[in-house]
Amino acid sequence: MEKTSIRKKLNTFGLLMLFGTMVVFILFSGVMGFFSSSRRFSLAKDRIENDLLTKGMILVANNSIAFRGIVEDNAYTALREIVLATVKQDPDMVYGIFMDDSRRPWVMASSQNLDSTKELPRVLNDSLSIWAQTLVKPGHRKIEKVQSVSLIEFAAPICDNNGKNLGTIRYGISMSRVLANINLERKNSVVDGVQFVGIYLFLAVFILIVGLRFARQQARTITTPIELLTKAAYAIAQGNYDLPVQAITNDEIGSLANNFEQMRKTIKQYTGNLEKMVADRTRELKEAQKELVDKAHQAGMADIAAGTLHNVGNLLNSVKASLETMESVMAGSPLKEFKNANNLLGQHMDRLDEFILNDSRGKKLLQYFLKIEPPLQNACDQIEQNVKRVIEKINAINDVIAAQQSYAGVGGLSEKVKLSEIIEDALTMQSGSIERHKIRLARDYAEIPEIFVQKTKLVHILVNLIKNATDAMCELPPENRILALSIKYDNAGISITMTDSGCGIPPENLTKIFSHGFTTKKDGHGFGLHSCANYMKEMGGEMRAESDGMGKGASFVLQFHNNKGTASS
Repeated sequence: MEKTSIRKKLNTFGLLMLFGTMVVFILFSGVMGFFSSSRRFSLAKDRIENDLLTKGMILVANNSIAFRGIVEDNAYTALREIVLATVKQDPDMVYGIFMDDSRRPWVMASSQNLDSTKELPRVLNDSLSIWAQTLVKPGHRKIEKVQSVSLIEFAAPICDNNGKNLGTIRYGISMSRVLANINLERKNSVVDGVQFVGIYLFLAVFILIVGLRFARQQARTITTPIELLTKAAYAIAQGNYDLPVQAITNDEIGSLANNFEQMRKTIKQYTGNLEKMVADRTRELKEAQKELVDKAHQAGMADIAAGTLHNVGNLLNSVKASLETMESVMAGSPLKEFKNANNLLGQHMDRLDEFILNDSRGKKLLQYFLKIEPPLQNACDQIEQNVKRVIEKINAINDVIAAQQSYAGVGGLSEKVKLSEIIEDALTMQSGSIERHKIRLARDYAEIPEIFVQKTKLVHILVNLIKNATDAMCELPPENRILALSIKYDNAGISITMTDSGCGIPPENLTKIFSHGFTTKKDGHGFGLHSCANYMKEMGGEMRAESDGMGKGASFVLQFHNNKGTASS
C-alpha cells in the first residue's frame, strides 16, 4: 500500500472542504442571483405592462365619457378631430376607431392614415369589432399580430343617460416599446445577475485561496511535530537511540513527544544493558556450542574408533576360529600314523621283499599306504581353505585399519574427493556390522566430478547414518534388510541419499531428530544427527530426513547446494 503523509491528507481534506464550501457558496449565490434577477424582471415586466393597460383603460374610459354629448349631437367633425389628435400625439397608438351601435365606423384613424381619408367600410363585421360591441364597460384584448405588430385594443361603450348604447370607441396601442422595455429590463436583470454571481465567485475564490493557505499552515503546524516524532520512531526502529525527540508544541502532541523522549532514554539505557547481556550470553553460548560440537565430534570419532575396533575384533574372531580349525585338523590328521608306518617300513628296508611277502604287517602296511592319501588330501584342503580365510580376514583388518588411519589424522580443511570412494570407505569401516546383520547393499552412483568436502566430517556423517540404518533394520527378517545408497547430480546440486527399509520415522520427528539431545534410542545420547547436521552446514550444504511413516523405511539426504560442492574450510 502506498504511503500517504498526514500533512497531505490534511491538505487534501482542507482543499476538499474549501472546494465543497465554495461550490455550495457559488450555487447558493447563483440561485439567489437567479431568483433575485427573475423577481426583479417579473416586477418590471408587470409594471411596464400595467402602465400600458392603465394608460389604455384610462384613455377609453375618458373618451367614453367625453364622447357622449358629441355623439348625441352627431358632431362627426369634432369626434374625428379628437380621435385623429389622440392617434397622432401618441407614438404607441396604432389606430383609433369609433363605430355606432350598428358597427358603422364614423372614423378610422391609423398611424399610416392620420387624415382618415380612406373610404370607410359600411359595417365592421370582424370578430374584434363584434367583441368591442358586446362590452358594457371599458375593456381590452391582446392582438398577437396586426401589420406585423403586437398590440392591445382598448374599447369602451358610449352610452346616453338612459344607458342606451350609442357606439364604441376603440384604440389599438402597440406593444413594441413595451416589449423593448421588457427586453431591456431582461438584459439589465441578466447583467445584474452575472455581476452578482461574479462578485460572489470572486469572494468564493478569495476565500478559497485564503482558506487553503490557512489550512496548509495549520496542517504544517499539526504535522511538523508528528514528522519529528516519526523520524525519531524510525531511528529507534533502526536501532539508533541517539536521536532526541523535540517537543515544539504545548498540546497533546507535545506531551506525546515528551513521553516518547523519556521512553527513548529508557530504551537506550535498557538496550545498552541488554546488548551487554546478549553479548555475554552469546559468548557463553558460542563457547558452550563449541564445547558441545567438540564433544559430539569426539563422541563420533570414538564411535568410529569403537566400530573399527569392533570390526577388527570380529575379524580376529574369524581368524581365531580358522586357526582353531587348522589346529583341530592337525590334531586329527593321519600324519602320526603315517610317521609310524614310515618308521616300520624303515626298520625292514634291508629285507623289504621278504617283509612285504611273508610278514602280515607288510601287507597291512601296503594297504595303509594305499588308503592314507584321501585323509591327507582332506586335511591339506581344510588347512589350505582356512589359511586363505585367515589371509582374507587379515586383509580385511588391514583395510579397516587403513581406512581408520586415513581419517584419523585429517584436519578441518576441505579436500577434493570422489564421493563414491568416501561412501565405500564408510562401508568398509562398518563392513563387520553389515556382514553380521546380513544387510544387502544397493548402489546407484552417478558419474560426477570431484568436489570439495571435509573428509573426516563426511565420513563421520556416513558412518553415523549406516549405524542408524543398521539399528533401524535389526528387527526385520534378513531378506528384507536393504540399504540403498545413491549419488545424484541435478539443478539443485549434488546429493547423497541413504535409504533403509527399517522402522521409519513419524512425521512429527522428521525435524526433531536433528535437535541436540533428541533421541529415540534407549542408550542414545542425542549428539549423532545433531552433529551431522552441523557438519553439513559447515560444508555449505544441508541434511534432511524423509519418511512415509512408521514401518515404511527412511531416507537421509545430504545436499550440497552448489554444483562444485565447495565447502568452507
